[in-house]
Amino acid sequence: MQLLQERDPAGSGSTTAATSQTDNPDRSPADTSPPATSGTSSQADSTDQADPIDRATTAAGWRLTKDDEPLVIRPPGAEGDAFASCAASPSTFVELNNLTVITDSNHGSYVADGQTLEYMNCGENGTAPSSGIKLLDGQGIMGSVQKRNISPAECRDAARQANLPNPITIRQIQDDAVLKKNTGICVETSAKNVVLLWINRVDAHPDNHDLRTYLITATQWSPESS
Repeated sequence: MQLLQERDPAGSGSTTAATSQTDNPDRSPADTSPPATSGTSSQADSTDQADPIDRATTAAGWRLTKDDEPLVIRPPGAEGDAFASCAASPSTFVELNNLTVITDSNHGSYVADGQTLEYMNCGENGTAPSSGIKLLDGQGIMGSVQKRNISPAECRDAARQANLPNPITIRQIQDDAVLKKNTGICVETSAKNVVLLWINRVDAHPDNHDLRTYLITATQWSPESS
């Protein structure tokens, strides 16, 4: 099977894919179709891709390792059964080390290094524990930010405020109560990498439990000593 990185490079909603091999037979390749843009979707004003920021490649003990990488984070394709702790529930994963998105996997079969976000809708109306968007990194933390032109130290400090729920629940996703266009998530992983996930566009899916697709630009910094 393949692991694909989903991109929206030109703000058109289309995606391209880069592949690498994986040894997990239960993992399906990522969906490369464009995100839905139904009548209830939240559309970008003129482009789905934020303007580039001229970021320094090094800054006070940090090095820029990924700069405005476009990602598409789609919801799981179906509501999972809460049986066996949602083991068979479809899930989308965002790997924060290499900034890739894995779709059409499931909660029980995917083995990650822990520095990962999971997007899962399990149980009736998504009420099973861990449903929503959850940081699986037990030693990682995440917080919200309101500006995109942010330094790595500022993003780390925002993450350490830990002002985001974990998980962000299905109801909060449906209501756009936490994750909104032109806001960001800062994550500090257990490896001390800092990641900014900036939301450029949000699409609603009324035919899929009113879940959301997020078009993201992702930036990553690592400590210079690592």
